[in-house]
Amino acid sequence: MRCLLRKICFITALMTISTVTVAQEVPNIFSHTVLKPPFSFKSEEPWSQIIRTQKEWEMSLELLEESEAFTVIPALLPQIDFETFQLVAGGIGFRPSGGYRVSVSEVIELDDVIHIEVFVVSPGKNCIVTTQVTYPFTAILIRKTNKPIQFSSSQLTDECLL
Repeated sequence: MRCLLRKICFITALMTISTVTVAQEVPNIFSHTVLKPPFSFKSEEPWSQIIRTQKEWEMSLELLEESEAFTVIPALLPQIDFETFQLVAGGIGFRPSGGYRVSVSEVIELDDVIHIEVFVVSPGKNCIVTTQVTYPFTAILIRKTNKPIQFSSSQLTDECLL
């Protein structure tokens, strides 16, 4: 009986240690909010931008409007609390048709960096797409941080089977 009790205590202690070790190794998953801006940014090349203040937001909008990439309609732009959040946006540039999209898979906080994983989805051969040129992009809000932001992307194909 003592031997069985010792085994149970040992296994319980081992499980507790394993749980603590796993909890320390798992990165902090940052939550994010996807924005749907009321415009399309027409950049021929892939791009990304991190906007941390209201002033940076206003300057970015002015530069984009001057470049005629889009027309800003202030009433339709989201109100952003830059004391709490920062805006992260990016696009994949020119695409010859519809069916392409960009989405953020996850945002993870590591000790020294925020890692953003992006899915770049292309239409497969079975997809029916528009023939209009597109400039897919996405924008998200994340909690404000001073850590650098690192991106990685995965290329996916939507086979449009259903």
